[in-house]
Amino acid sequence: MSGQKTANPPASPGGKVEPGETPRATAARELMEETGLRGELLPVPAAVSVRSYRADRSPTLGLSYTAVIGRDVPFGGESGQPPAWIDLDDTWESAFPEDRDRIRAHVRRLAAGHGVGAH
Repeated sequence: MSGQKTANPPASPGGKVEPGETPRATAARELMEETGLRGELLPVPAAVSVRSYRADRSPTLGLSYTAVIGRDVPFGGESGQPPAWIDLDDTWESAFPEDRDRIRAHVRRLAAGHGVGAH
């Protein structure tokens, strides 16, 4: 399952690194701010990307981390963008459709006990 904000299209929690903050600490902070969930992030990024989120902006380096959290843990987070669990077998819209298959493959590796970065 993927905990995602129910924006249109759905979006994973994310944001900018604050001065003095590591990317991993940013991921944990954004997860908490946007979903109300606290989780221990796995130590290695699950994905790295360089993409432009808007035509009028320069490309951005993105690091995605994984946190394993029980589905029964209640959400909190920002008003106006309520978080929800999205089943990975469901189809969902994305600004970057290739991410669906990458997320599914990553979860399969974790479920098989191969960990982050395993092939």
